[in-house]
Amino acid sequence: MKIDLIGQKFGRLVVTEELKERYRGQVAWLCECECGKSTEVCGHHLRSGHTTSCGCLWLERANISKKHGHTRGRKETPEHKSWSCLRQRCENSKRLDYGRYGRRGIQVCRGFAGMDGFFHFLSAVGLRPTPSHSIDRKNNNGNYSCGECEQCLTNAWPMNLR
Repeated sequence: MKIDLIGQKFGRLVVTEELKERYRGQVAWLCECECGKSTEVCGHHLRSGHTTSCGCLWLERANISKKHGHTRGRKETPEHKSWSCLRQRCENSKRLDYGRYGRRGIQVCRGFAGMDGFFHFLSAVGLRPTPSHSIDRKNNNGNYSCGECEQCLTNAWPMNLR
């Protein structure tokens, strides 16, 4: 028995018409998304909640998690990768290189680790001039520090990146 879905709403999609073509033997539906785009969806995917938008919801969620703008497609820029990796080395005890960083007591200052940590990091070190450039600490036993945040000023930690 076929279920008529016309007029029903599933997430951001409203079913507008049944399509003549089948999707793997199942009824396919034309849907209008809240964003204004149309998309064809299998009835099962609508009813199960598998498909709830034309794809715009996925893109919005992807942009929320990458607000910094330093991605190319789904890949991080070298600058964001450097920042992310230096934090992981110091903060993630499951990483293989944690023993050489976090376990030794090397920290990432709050200026580089806070909500705007990446932006602060990027303004401090700038864009990588060439692919052969990398980030390191001036003092190998020192922290990853900006020298400007409250934590750095309180502990007299100088800027320790180059």
